[in-house]
Amino acid sequence: MLFSAKSLMQDKPYTVVASMLLIGIAIGGYCFRIFERPTNFQDFADYGNSMWLTILTMTTVGYGEIKPVTILGRLIGFVLSI
Repeated sequence: MLFSAKSLMQDKPYTVVASMLLIGIAIGGYCFRIFERPTNFQDFADYGNSMWLTILTMTTVGYGEIKPVTILGRLIGFVLSI
């Protein structure tokens, strides 16, 4: 598995990085929605808002319009910002 990942990274590095970024956005948005929706339903009712927060966190823009409230949501935001 590791060998195939290394060879794919050498052959098509931009494709691998772009796919990892899109997968990270999808998983991060899903985690934000699962952990934050019970306490902050208005902001996280739509999956697009959760993905928007993930993109803002990954790019370290952080407008502050949507923010996590729960401990698990903040932990997801911390992991995504690294």
